[in-house]
Amino acid sequence: MLISQVYPTREKYRKKFTYEYDEKGRIIKRNDSDYDLYIYKYNKFGISKIERIFKSKNTVIEYTLFVYDKNGILKRRKEFGRKDKLRDEFIYEYK
Repeated sequence: MLISQVYPTREKYRKKFTYEYDEKGRIIKRNDSDYDLYIYKYNKFGISKIERIFKSKNTVIEYTLFVYDKNGILKRRKEFGRKDKLRDEFIYEYK
């Protein structure tokens, strides 16, 4: 499924986004038509990775990993920048 959307900002800054979804209705790709492309990957628990790709060089410039426990509970989120440098890590605890 492919959906397109234009954000109504000032003409000069207007962006068109194209979204693709899988058969389960989950977003798998977001294309901003200018520079970036986002790829969404899933595992049996939910989203597992988001990659931001610089389109002109087909290079991953940042990505986020989601880590779940054996019961499918989100435990960590790690955000990486260029050269796989860890920028942020979030650890989730539930009570």
